[in-house]
Amino acid sequence: MAGILLKLLVPGALTVVGGTALALTMTSAPIATDLETRTAASLSADALNWASVRIDGRDAVLTGTATTQQMIDDAVTHVADVRGVRAVSSEIVLAEFVSPFPFAATIESGAVTLSGGYPSADVHAAILAEAGAASDSTRLLSGAPDATAFEAAATFGLGALKQFDQGKIDLADLSLSISGRARSIDAYGQLQRLRDSVPPGVRLAALEITPPVASPYVWTASFDGVTLALSGNIPDERLETQLRALPPSNIAVSTSLVLASGAPEGFDAKALELLTALLQLERGEVTINDGMVLLSGAPESAAVAEQVTTVVTKAGGAATLEPPRVADFALAIDKSGDALAFAGFVPDAATRDRLAELAGADVSAVELGRGAPEFFASGLDYGIEMLSHFSTGRFELKGTRLSLGGRTASVGDFNSVRGKAGEGAPQGFTLALADIRPPVASPFTFSAVKTAGGSTAVTGYLPDDAARAELRTRIPDLASDTADPADGAPENFTFLAGKGLEVLALLDSGTVTFDGANWSIDGVVDTPQKGFAADAAYSVAGLRTMGWSYQVKLPEAQTAAALPIISPYAWRAQKASDGTVNFTGFAPSPAFKSYLKVRAATALDATALGAGAPDDFGASAVAGLDALFALDEGSLGLNGARWTLTGEVDNAGARDTIQSALAGRIDAANWQIAIQARDSAPVVTPYLWSAAKGTSGIVDLSGYLPSKALQDLAATRAVMVGRDTTAIASGEPAGFDEDLAAGLDALTHVSEGKAAFDGSRWVLTGTVASQQDGELAVAALTRGSRQGSLWTSALGGYTPPAPVVAEPSSSEPPAEPSSAEPAIISIEPPSQPSAVEQLSSEPPSEAVLPEPSSSEPVSSEASSAEPPADEPSSAEAAPEEDRSLIVVDPLPARFVFEASKEGGQPIALKGAVPVATTAVYYGVIAGNVPTDAMHAGDDLPRDFIASGAAGIKALVRVNEGRLGFDGTRWWLRGMVEEAALRDTLTASIAALPNGADWSVFIGVLTPIEICRERVAELARRNAITFQSGSATLTESSLPVIDELAADLDICPEASVHVEGHTDADGAEDLNLALSVSRAETVVEALIERNVGIERLYAEGYGESQPIADNDTRDGKAANRRIAFSISME
Repeated sequence: MAGILLKLLVPGALTVVGGTALALTMTSAPIATDLETRTAASLSADALNWASVRIDGRDAVLTGTATTQQMIDDAVTHVADVRGVRAVSSEIVLAEFVSPFPFAATIESGAVTLSGGYPSADVHAAILAEAGAASDSTRLLSGAPDATAFEAAATFGLGALKQFDQGKIDLADLSLSISGRARSIDAYGQLQRLRDSVPPGVRLAALEITPPVASPYVWTASFDGVTLALSGNIPDERLETQLRALPPSNIAVSTSLVLASGAPEGFDAKALELLTALLQLERGEVTINDGMVLLSGAPESAAVAEQVTTVVTKAGGAATLEPPRVADFALAIDKSGDALAFAGFVPDAATRDRLAELAGADVSAVELGRGAPEFFASGLDYGIEMLSHFSTGRFELKGTRLSLGGRTASVGDFNSVRGKAGEGAPQGFTLALADIRPPVASPFTFSAVKTAGGSTAVTGYLPDDAARAELRTRIPDLASDTADPADGAPENFTFLAGKGLEVLALLDSGTVTFDGANWSIDGVVDTPQKGFAADAAYSVAGLRTMGWSYQVKLPEAQTAAALPIISPYAWRAQKASDGTVNFTGFAPSPAFKSYLKVRAATALDATALGAGAPDDFGASAVAGLDALFALDEGSLGLNGARWTLTGEVDNAGARDTIQSALAGRIDAANWQIAIQARDSAPVVTPYLWSAAKGTSGIVDLSGYLPSKALQDLAATRAVMVGRDTTAIASGEPAGFDEDLAAGLDALTHVSEGKAAFDGSRWVLTGTVASQQDGELAVAALTRGSRQGSLWTSALGGYTPPAPVVAEPSSSEPPAEPSSAEPAIISIEPPSQPSAVEQLSSEPPSEAVLPEPSSSEPVSSEASSAEPPADEPSSAEAAPEEDRSLIVVDPLPARFVFEASKEGGQPIALKGAVPVATTAVYYGVIAGNVPTDAMHAGDDLPRDFIASGAAGIKALVRVNEGRLGFDGTRWWLRGMVEEAALRDTLTASIAALPNGADWSVFIGVLTPIEICRERVAELARRNAITFQSGSATLTESSLPVIDELAADLDICPEASVHVEGHTDADGAEDLNLALSVSRAETVVEALIERNVGIERLYAEGYGESQPIADNDTRDGKAANRRIAFSISME
């Protein structure tokens, strides 16, 4: 072993000694330089050039900074291995250890700043190379992860940093965070894709990228009503999503938004609010340009315009809006003299300014609006030009419809307007002419001159084309018509002129003249017969009684023979069972004999002409013949002033129908009627009945009654009956059962007295204990037929409120009994309760006496137990009586709140509601009715508003009814036309949370009740009108007649009395004739619409039954009316 050590050590020792000796021989400076060069090269070769070498002799000293001890050891080893180096000492400093190892870089306005550490000089160099010109405060630190990975992470982050105009990267070990604002939209896109290129081993911990700055920052939304287009800048995708969600699903949305920073303050909220406002417009656009907001567009209405303007103003912007759209675009021009008043809408301010420049124009009521028709300007110019021909007038443009009316300034203007109107409206419009009136003629004159050749020339003035056409029909040979149109005609001008022309047609030559105040007829005839005919026509027309001047020359040598005066005047018409008719006695004129020939062409007329007939002979004979011809056989006669009608029919129903029809046309006091129905008791005449009441209250009954049922009911109604000697017999007048019931009711208020029918009239006599009893007795009589007008009363202890009107003499037209209608129409007598009242809890104090039914034929021996098969039973004939069997909760005497609907009137509201706004709400849902009878109240339940609203909505749908709240419970009563509606309304109340607590009864109207209600509503409108002074229906009345016919189809079995009424202008007899003619015209129109002729009766009352003051224009208009009475006769 020792030998081996020697072999190794000796040569080494020799080498060291030799080397040392050699070194000592060399100079020190070259040696140091050589060693420094070779040691530096050794360090560089192995990437250790971070260390520096200093040579001291042959000793090497290492300096520098290392990040690990291993780096120091490697440097020492590499230097020690260099030949010639004697010893190596280290002055290397170990870098600061940091974990996690930091590195950061920021960029601002293009300047890059580096901070943190780097693990080595090479990594440092790579970072600087990637960063470019940068402010570097990095330092060498220890604790770094893998240098290669760290370098990749740092340079990756610096590469991203170049895409920012301001931003930052942070590297902690190998965890990289990047944030900042992109320098452009392309850079923003690249930065968004950074996650796809992160170096291996590096974790991208955060990536927060702000879009680039936009300046100016502009955002725009455009809306055309179908598509919404969004463009410009937006701060983030979240806001874009919110904006896209705002439009409804039927609006298409397109976007070309660019993400950008730099949005003005509050941008998100403003954009959402402004887009919401924009979508309320029909079309428009809104823009945010930095801090400036602009919105323009077209609002649907003024309310929308106000809302949008408020939003834009709140956002600090300005709104420029077109006029709002107008649903019913209309403009009216009223002219009075030289003044033009405009009201309505024009499409733009320029048009309004143009109108304002017109002479006398007032445009204060003109508003701007959209929705004008395409050719608005031409329609407006047309109206202005047409109005230039008027002294007063109105032009209206509504949509594409033009209307024009008023009074023209002259006859020339009138003709010009009509000529231009005949050419048609401007393009795009239709023209509806209203009442275009000619100028007023003062005086209004008229003349028709007939020459000896038979032709007639008309001059002067005529009120309208209808009058011209009507009068031309009265002229057989019209030579010329130069009459100008003019207003100022007297009342009934056309009627009067027509009557005058009818007389003129009978003359050989002559004139009919109106000088502005008086009418006159002058003429010549060549025979007495013509003169007699003309004079008769003049008298029949009533012109004599109206004060006309009449001068017709007759040949002096011939005079008309006077008819002998017959007294008493007798006339008779006989109808045999085989239908043959013969007439005997006297006839007042050839015209009447001609009428008989027309009425019964095959009849034998043995009458002779004779004067002395009563004044009502013609009307009574016509009415009586209508009744006679309806009989199977019979006789009609006049003896002095007394008329008689006897005969037979098959059944009581036919008899009642004939008698009812006749009763409405005659003065019953002058008639004796005895019609035998073969299924009824024998006819007796005179037909008498009486009920006599003594001081003890016992009533004795005597006379005749038509049925056993009525006999029993009369005994029950009389209460305390002493003797009842009444017998069953026919021959009773129409309405007998109603008047009998009225008389018995009246008798209950009499201390002692008598109610009786003497064969022609009803009479109540006796004494009463007080004025009140007298009033009750008289009131009871009004419940008789024709509202008690057939009764005469004489009661001791009672003072009537007004003098009793004497019955008309035989020389005057008989006064018609008072109709059953209040005001314009009443289907039922006032004493009859309404359908809703019939459903009240308290039954009437006295049973209603039923109408005798033809279903109970009574012979002189016994009454039949069953009705005939072809007649309805009493239950079927009067279904409304069944309501008396319905038991419902009694209505409270007082309601806290109530709503009522009756007689076709609007709903009336009154009582307590929770707050004032509830009253407004109730008024709206009830049909915008007055609310001033309601007031705020306390202690109302929480569900009051909802319950009241539900009840009112139900009340709106019923024909009539009542709703009330008594403080604890709701009540609803009503009548409807259909069971389905009744069930619907009942179910709607039952479905309420408190529905079980309601008291509800809704009944169904019978067909005749429906009929009455609908016809009553129609009559209230007073829409059936006639051409002035005639019985010719106006065009506007024809749809009303159609409606009336449809309403009457609901009750096909009911009888309908059509009643004509006039105002008090003109002669009384002329008005009576006109009212009859107008009623007959309505009947004829109904027959043309398939309403059965057997149901219809025409009656005229002239001016005898006014419902308003005849001294006012409105009152006269109300009195000129057609009324209706509907019954199951």
